[in-house]
Amino acid sequence: MGDWIPMEVKRKPKTIAAIFIRYISLFCVNTLLILGILFLAFSVLINIGSIRRADDMQTRLNENVSAIKKADKVTKEILPEGCGYGVYDKDGTYLYGTYGEIEAKEAWKNYKEDNIYARGKGYYRFIAKEDGELCIVNYFIEARYTNAVWNRYLPSPAIMLVILFVLLFLVQTVILARSFGKHLSRRLEAMNEMTQKIQRRDLEFDEEHSDIKEIDQVMDSLYKMKCALKESLEEQWNQEKETQEQIAALAHDIKTPLTIIKGNAQLLEEGSLAEEEQEYNQYILRNVAEIEHYLVMLQEMLMSAKETEEIETISCQELGEWLEEQARLQAAASRQNIICIKGELTGKARCVRSQIGRAWNNIISNALEYNPVEGQLRIDLQAINEEETDYLMAKVTDCGKGFDARDLEHATEQFYQGDESRHDRSHYGIGLSTAARFAAAQGGRLRLSNSEETGGAEAALYLRLE
Repeated sequence: MGDWIPMEVKRKPKTIAAIFIRYISLFCVNTLLILGILFLAFSVLINIGSIRRADDMQTRLNENVSAIKKADKVTKEILPEGCGYGVYDKDGTYLYGTYGEIEAKEAWKNYKEDNIYARGKGYYRFIAKEDGELCIVNYFIEARYTNAVWNRYLPSPAIMLVILFVLLFLVQTVILARSFGKHLSRRLEAMNEMTQKIQRRDLEFDEEHSDIKEIDQVMDSLYKMKCALKESLEEQWNQEKETQEQIAALAHDIKTPLTIIKGNAQLLEEGSLAEEEQEYNQYILRNVAEIEHYLVMLQEMLMSAKETEEIETISCQELGEWLEEQARLQAAASRQNIICIKGELTGKARCVRSQIGRAWNNIISNALEYNPVEGQLRIDLQAINEEETDYLMAKVTDCGKGFDARDLEHATEQFYQGDESRHDRSHYGIGLSTAARFAAAQGGRLRLSNSEETGGAEAALYLRLE
């Protein structure tokens, strides 16, 4: 038999609930660990003498009671460190000690009432001396530092223990919360990337998985949606391609009878026709020329639809300079003046340069045609932000009659020709509609208005920036 090769074991995806329980368990274990470490440190400090036990002062006071009774004068050295005391005669007159006036009165009052509680200031011990005097000692039953400076400036060891626990508890809470968030974020990044690719219609990616069941379910749904969208787009593309081919074939077929009609009309024109017959023949030739122009436009539209979309990243500065150059070339061919005003051009754009060029050339051509010979065509190029989106705004302003209300509403509709103010029979309403369509394909838009400064038309092309 050959060597046995173990198969790779595929890990079963975890649920978010299981991951959450794991982090909660870790949280509880860490909390208990913090408590254990703090109590262990507290015990060590007691054993090495840095902290005294809670009953240490009471124990040492009990050991020194006989010495206090026999002493001619009670001093701090006889009492445990940290105790307060006062010595009184039989009538309650305060003789000496560490008490202030108020404390001395309070201590004697508690003695008369046989009250050992010092109202949050520890306890009292009443010791009758052999010489008839009374010593009232104020002591505490709590853990204290051996170092007197620490006792003065730091919270008591018990309170310090609570403070340290709260701080460590908050620190581990923040660390675990951030860890849990990063754990989920890393798994969600792949899903977020899938949604962005689908949004950009970048559908060439494989199915991906994470180690979380719920995220896998969402990613599986996104992948199925991507496959369905890709299939739908391919079907739509095939239908459009078939339609374009049919229209192209029909346009080609129309040329044959049209050529025959034109040829016969031209032959008739060379012959001897009556004046009325000549007029009818001219009608035929003019309409044949118009149909030929329609066919040229139709072929141009089909070519633009078939145009390969090569998306490239262009800096805003470079794109602005290119648009300016295209505008100046057209203006020079029309022998018209042009002025270009450029603002701040920052950022980059991902676009199809050929489509942007076609849209821009249509706008410039439209503006030049209706700009008076003595007028000046103005171009404004600037990077702007509108509705939290960055755009390169390329605005063209002419000195013509401008758009009327109907033009502003319908000028970007295909085959809209408007009235005689800005259109004639040589225009077929596809220039601005094509520009608007190409701008929308780049994530932008075309905005039409009238200039308050010149009274002419304004066409602003907005190209979305990254």
